[in-house]
Amino acid sequence: MTDEGAEARPEALTTPNLLLAALPEAEWALIRPHLQRVPLRRKQVLEEPRTEIQHVYFIERGLASVQARTQADGAHGVGLVGRFGMTGLGILLGTRRATLRVSVQVPGSALRLGAEEAARLMEASATLRRTGLSYIQALMTQSAQLSLCNARHPMKHRVRRWLLLARDWLGEDEVCVSHQLIADLLGVRRASVSEQIECLESEGIVSQRRACITLRDRAALEADCCECHRLVRAEYRRLNLLGAERAAEDR
Repeated sequence: MTDEGAEARPEALTTPNLLLAALPEAEWALIRPHLQRVPLRRKQVLEEPRTEIQHVYFIERGLASVQARTQADGAHGVGLVGRFGMTGLGILLGTRRATLRVSVQVPGSALRLGAEEAARLMEASATLRRTGLSYIQALMTQSAQLSLCNARHPMKHRVRRWLLLARDWLGEDEVCVSHQLIADLLGVRRASVSEQIECLESEGIVSQRRACITLRDRAALEADCCECHRLVRAEYRRLNLLGAERAAEDR
């Protein structure tokens, strides 16, 4: 898979990706020369099930969804990847193959690393490997919590939780996605999502324009949400995957 418009690798590369920013300086120096900044286009597929992984993407800006899929049910969202994360988890686990579809929903940019180079670096650095495995654990927690939320919690909480996680993973109050996309990722009808977002808008918690939702009152959104968002964030924080925000700003 190739990316059109890929930029040349700068000598002094900096990044807002918080997974990379969490690395000690020695490991950052080890991986930095091999990274290439590339654009992420809406609907771009980064991984396809049962295919060999070609690249690892450390997302800087934008949002990708992790989806499970069957022919009968279509795609269903089981996770989100943004500035806290990476793709290519099969390389960390030694399989080199993707099991789920990962596709871009909000365009942006990422630092890309070739699969062979990623495998070599993970083998060479125990710290890189531990950081990647910590991220896998956090992603497993996210996926499990989202599955519980989708199965047991009312639509009101599910939509609020989705907006909060998307906002955190983007690092921006404006989440440029359509109601239909949220519905597809939650596995529900579009009308159910629209009803909840229009309710939030009437309360002044969010505002809308075409295919964009802006969070105006995060505290109010959190106050009337289930605990799933808080539990996911707590796991990322426990694994020191949220504590790198200032380091990212400094790099």
